[in-house]
Amino acid sequence: MSIRDTIKTIEKSMPTCVVFDQEKSCESILSARAVVFLDTCFLSAAKFYTEHIIRDTLSMVTEKVNKRQVVFVLTELVIYEARDPRNNKIQSFVTDVISILDKMGFPVVVLNEENVCGNMAEYFSRGMDWWNELLITRLRENKPYLSKLVGVIHSDKSGILSDNLELNATQLKDSKLIEKVISQLKERKSDGDSLAEELICIIIFFVFECFMNAPKKKVVFCSLDNQALARLRMVISNSYGKAACFENIHLFSFTQYMVRAGIITDKQKAKSILSKTMPDNIRVVEKKELPFCENEQMLSLSGIIDGMFAGRLYQYRGN
Repeated sequence: MSIRDTIKTIEKSMPTCVVFDQEKSCESILSARAVVFLDTCFLSAAKFYTEHIIRDTLSMVTEKVNKRQVVFVLTELVIYEARDPRNNKIQSFVTDVISILDKMGFPVVVLNEENVCGNMAEYFSRGMDWWNELLITRLRENKPYLSKLVGVIHSDKSGILSDNLELNATQLKDSKLIEKVISQLKERKSDGDSLAEELICIIIFFVFECFMNAPKKKVVFCSLDNQALARLRMVISNSYGKAACFENIHLFSFTQYMVRAGIITDKQKAKSILSKTMPDNIRVVEKKELPFCENEQMLSLSGIIDGMFAGRLYQYRGN
């Protein structure tokens, strides 16, 4: 079974509240104040929180925003990764998260990676040649960080894109170029690779172009994968500088927020959550008032949790 056919099978097992219509999904994103991308490992780790903790946190974070203006996004490759390979149905940890979001009034959409640009482009006067050039430029700029994408393109023998990522005149005007390129990339997906996260980078490029003159809008990427977070941070910084409308959220910072906000009040609960996804010792930087007083250090998880409850603020740097 092809990846495309597998995804169609998975979608049949997902809650009916999820929006699969691609035009409606893009409309929701373009009208949103915040677009939140969830990756597979973040969804999986959410099962370590109780429903009331997730609800209380989201209520506090979005208390001044209309819930319909915060759109949660799953891409097709994310749900492909989150399937049960025995029956190609979505796993319960995904449906649990979707159910919580739906009860709270947040829209949840599934994006088909290859059609995002075409659907968004309809709302703008730029031709597809501009979007085609944008994709190629961003790929060239970020070769070191999008190694899986670039590697697949280099190994592709179909000739859709050249090894040096240059477009000829015919390709530049091809209205289906991006759809064809991303469709081929998706079919080369293999277990354990970074293709899903790297294609989220590509989608965020397109969303950013639509949000450029809208300073109050936010794009958020939630992951437990430190490499994925670092990759996306570098890609955005490299192509857009310090973009005010982009934020990364790691499970560590998500939990730390809950402690500081008084949602998690028990040290053992905090340790129980973090210890399921992190080793006993991790690298952090304790935030100080003066930047030159900050230094990276390896601390025990217990020590960090004690610090959180004592009011210290940490930035996670890795294992």
